[in-house]
Amino acid sequence: MRGITKIIAIAIAILASTLWASSASALTPQQTRECQQKLPPAYVKVQFIPARPEVKTLPGKQLAQTVKQASETTFNGAIAGWTDGLLEVTVDISAEQWLLSPTELCFSPMVSVDLSFRVMNVFVASELTQDPCAYHYVVDHEMTHVVFNNEAMEKAAEELRRALLRRQFENQGPIATTPQGLNMAIRQMKSSIATSAHRIFSQHNNQHGLIDNHAMRAKSLAVCNAAIPGLLNGEPKPPG
Repeated sequence: MRGITKIIAIAIAILASTLWASSASALTPQQTRECQQKLPPAYVKVQFIPARPEVKTLPGKQLAQTVKQASETTFNGAIAGWTDGLLEVTVDISAEQWLLSPTELCFSPMVSVDLSFRVMNVFVASELTQDPCAYHYVVDHEMTHVVFNNEAMEKAAEELRRALLRRQFENQGPIATTPQGLNMAIRQMKSSIATSAHRIFSQHNNQHGLIDNHAMRAKSLAVCNAAIPGLLNGEPKPPG
């Protein structure tokens, strides 16, 4: 049985060279003081929305074909379960701005980031519904993957929040740009933050091998009176 969670990262089209992007212009000390007096402090909120998926069933062979599971980890071309997720990062940025001149402005970004799973599917082979022990064993296994995903997302949200505070708000005040460049600066910020969020999540989402390994596969061959391989091989459940 194999149930590795596959997280598909959303590709980000624009990569900024720093966590925050701004124009090449810099504020003078006097402009910095003026902007700090006129603008509220920059703000960041990062939250995560844990997945609570429902269990769906598919025939084991159809499930293996759907996820393109390697043949050496299937039972007669079928798999017992699979958890599939699609991470989504939503970044919203508004800008409190102060016009320094017709060609210069400064702004404080107000950043809100939501981490969630656009999709989180838990599949169990429909053949296993004949045996409650086998079915619940696989459900518990797949739900452990969901727990790992949620834990990784929670850790990623906190690390991203700390990174934004550390790199931007503690080291840099209001950001300088031009009236024409403001929208581009915000778009680049969104792209950079989303890219960072995906990278941080991938770094934390590393626990799945604890339950997807040779030892756990061997255990799945034997649990519930060896019901799982038999059912996936098309053998009817013995009466009683």
